[in-house]
Amino acid sequence: MTRTWVQILRDTRGASLPEFALILPVLSLLLFGMLEMGYLMWQFQQGSIASKKAVRIAATRSLLVPGSIGDCGPMTPSSAIAGTRCSTIPDYSIWATCRGDGTGDAACGPDVARVAAEVGRFYPAVSASDIVIELSGGGMGFVGMGRPVPIVTVRFENVDFDFIVLGGLANLIPVRMPSMSASAAAEDLRNGV
Repeated sequence: MTRTWVQILRDTRGASLPEFALILPVLSLLLFGMLEMGYLMWQFQQGSIASKKAVRIAATRSLLVPGSIGDCGPMTPSSAIAGTRCSTIPDYSIWATCRGDGTGDAACGPDVARVAAEVGRFYPAVSASDIVIELSGGGMGFVGMGRPVPIVTVRFENVDFDFIVLGGLANLIPVRMPSMSASAAAEDLRNGV
């Protein structure tokens, strides 16, 4: 009987199965972790590309209520002579901050919501409340033109990434992605689009 136990203890033919059972959860977490991190980076890259598309869309829209801001910004003096270049009237502050959900400054026009709706079609990870459009002075245009020509900055804030597999396996909470933004000069549109 002792000889049988010695043979059983020396037999290592099935030893790899319990070893594999011990290492499988760790190996799975590593594999899915690499896949999820790659997907997170891809989502951030897609958000960066989407912010560039969004600023292009926003730059071709009339984002300000007509007459709410002077030709060269809020600081345009009433004594400015028509034809004076805005580059000689320094007002590089932020003129208006608009949100895609309709909140923001009173100078924000209805096209802001349309821009947010278009962005939602090609980047569904961002909601309208996450889209911020800032209009600031860039020294473009001139007095007497009847409309300002701002620098448009579109920024996506508070966009969360939900882990697909690791959220269930390791109870990972969503991660807040960094702010994604892009800027461009607004087009000098006569009547808007």
